[in-house]
Amino acid sequence: MTDRQFDVFLENTIKNFGEDYIDFSDGTMIQYTFSKKFERRMAKLIRQQKNFYFPILKMSLRRTAIIIITVIIIISTMVMSVGALREVFLRFVTETFKTHTDVQTVDDPDAPENFEDIYAITNIPNGFEIDYQNEIIKGTPYFMTVYNKGQERIIFTQYIKSRYDVNINTEGYEMVRIDVNGHEGFMIDWGDDLLITWDNGDYIFEIDSNVSKDVLMSMANSVQKVE
Repeated sequence: MTDRQFDVFLENTIKNFGEDYIDFSDGTMIQYTFSKKFERRMAKLIRQQKNFYFPILKMSLRRTAIIIITVIIIISTMVMSVGALREVFLRFVTETFKTHTDVQTVDDPDAPENFEDIYAITNIPNGFEIDYQNEIIKGTPYFMTVYNKGQERIIFTQYIKSRYDVNINTEGYEMVRIDVNGHEGFMIDWGDDLLITWDNGDYIFEIDSNVSKDVLMSMANSVQKVE
């Protein structure tokens, strides 16, 4: 109700329910004592106005409460659904979604922005041979070496830390914290494939293989700088 509508409403009320009609249009204030009957009817009208807005306010409060409760339930469900997939890492930043986890490294201004040093696995199991190795040129974000032995494979990758940003399949799988030569890392066991990733302070290293877990950990711990 606008101010003008309220003025009209008040004037009409006085006309209909007051014993006398008082015209305030000329700006003069006339002292007048209203009858008890008029005052009771005015009080009733005021109560009716309040009762008109109260259900709306009550409904708005109820809807607000429902929205808040719904949001809390959704957030709780999300936390419960991905809670088992979350690990607290110091050297990695992870964001878990329904089907995968986005993994990045913690910013480190002292980490090299190019391949100042090259690392290699020094304990490759017998029978594995290098099948592929990418060329390092300016701007290359990683250096990858692929080893094969029949149906078995080993993929060793060295990443520039600032360029490391990968999506890992964690739908039904868990990222487990591990230690590689005193450096923080994580492992994922996909059943027929294993992944180990760790940060040595300068670079990110990753070994993806279908060999056994013990062999994989042994290779990770053998990684050294190539002289």
